[in-house]
Amino acid sequence: MINVTNHPSSRWSEYQRREAKAWGWDVLTDIPFPVVPPTATTEEVQQLAMGLAAAIVTNGDTAVHLMGESGLVFTTLSLLREKADYIVCIHSTTDRKVVEKVEENGTVTKTAVFEFVQFRAYW
Repeated sequence: MINVTNHPSSRWSEYQRREAKAWGWDVLTDIPFPVVPPTATTEEVQQLAMGLAAAIVTNGDTAVHLMGESGLVFTTLSLLREKADYIVCIHSTTDRKVVEKVEENGTVTKTAVFEFVQFRAYW
């Protein structure tokens, strides 16, 4: 499985690794999710998606765990569906736990912890 996220598989929990194996994926290959500037144009996102989809297809794996900026994820998924329908595209679900602290001056600090729950296919 190719892991295209901002979360390298080397930092996955043992539970998440077991779940990947349960899907039949023993070998994990990381491709860092590209940085998508908020000022990027639609065309720039399309270019990033074409490069990302090409890297995924070139790798030759049959599954990709794809999570990140929603526009790039959608465009990459669309390209993969169009060009490489043999690749299973999945995402991970998490339980988000937030601790919020309000300072005396009104500043709010939030700390979020995401705990992996399961993998789910996009389609």
